[in-house]
Amino acid sequence: EPKAEFIAGIRAHYGENAAEELDVIPAEGEGTLISLRHLIACEDPNAGRPELYRGGHYIIGRDVARRRDGQIIWGFELVGDVMVLRDRWEETGKSFAEQDAYFNWLMRERRMLQAGIDQTGMGEKVVEDLQRLHGTTRVQGFLLTGPTRLDLGLSLARRVEQARIRLPYDEDIRADLMAIKRASSAGGGVRLVNDETVHADRFWAGAI
Repeated sequence: EPKAEFIAGIRAHYGENAAEELDVIPAEGEGTLISLRHLIACEDPNAGRPELYRGGHYIIGRDVARRRDGQIIWGFELVGDVMVLRDRWEETGKSFAEQDAYFNWLMRERRMLQAGIDQTGMGEKVVEDLQRLHGTTRVQGFLLTGPTRLDLGLSLARRVEQARIRLPYDEDIRADLMAIKRASSAGGGVRLVNDETVHADRFWAGAI
């Protein structure tokens, strides 16, 4: 039955968090930071289509990697207070020169406000090189540690909950954005953890 298959598919996305997220049965301090219900509300068939760029102000989020993990560059057009994903670079194993070439193309062709880049680890040189080329006001580096990681993640979650972002339907996007969980820290605060099923590269590109 189509309805039963649909429900089963949704519960499968949540996995062990289905009871907490769908049945409102509290878990012990953990749960998916972004729910599938909110994510579905942000999915739009017109998102992820660069040919629909209207010439509006633009923001880039880039998660830096070189070999195993995904190299993600997401470009968003601001339409009112909604961020609409237009351009997507999602590759593995590409050289920094190839990644930078696409990034620099976006900087030239889009009405750029600011580009955020994961500065952690190998991202240090990437940020340094691109700030030299485009300026420190247009290119900002983010160290994905401690409070910055939490602030970025919660900011993306709020935007999804408020439906102020548009993303295409894509199983990889769903998996990445739902891989990050909230957990209680020893001091009673909140921290973000990855469920380790995926590396969540798209989550951090969107958060940045």
